[in-house]
Amino acid sequence: MKLALRFGGLFVSAALGFPGPEHLHPTIHFAPPVVSEQAGWHDIAGALTHKGVHHIFQGPGWNHAFSRDLVHWASGPPGPAPIHETYAGMDSNTVPCSGFITKDVDGTVCAGFRQCGSSRGVAGGHPWDVPLELRCADADLQTWSQHPEYLFNVSFWRALPYDPARPWREDDGNWYMLL
Repeated sequence: MKLALRFGGLFVSAALGFPGPEHLHPTIHFAPPVVSEQAGWHDIAGALTHKGVHHIFQGPGWNHAFSRDLVHWASGPPGPAPIHETYAGMDSNTVPCSGFITKDVDGTVCAGFRQCGSSRGVAGGHPWDVPLELRCADADLQTWSQHPEYLFNVSFWRALPYDPARPWREDDGNWYMLL
């Protein structure tokens, strides 16, 4: 059973009958409605501290919330928006699926993800064969690039309901990922 209380802008969720030792029970937990105003609740795609402010993004929809103290949260402008993409033969108008947040070497915040689907995959592949892409934000995380940097194609033998990729950029400037 779960108890949820709202105190002003703070939404506190406490589990009743939570299994395990008492010291492991949640006392404050980030929960809707703050981040889920644009597209419903989903997993946290990325969290980072930028210019002294804590940010979380969740998708699909790339909802955004921010906090200065990790207790009081406010909604921010959403992350990357859907755009019509035709990279390598794909045809997608879907929202970016959840993925990850990273900072480039120059401090630019970027969101990485794949499309939730496509009516046609890259190179004539399955609709779920879409590239992993990167879109970066302005310095204040208010607007996001409408021109993706396509990192590499993500093709699987079947559709996956999540993003299996968490790439990183090395000092040589290349992006890497373990599969």
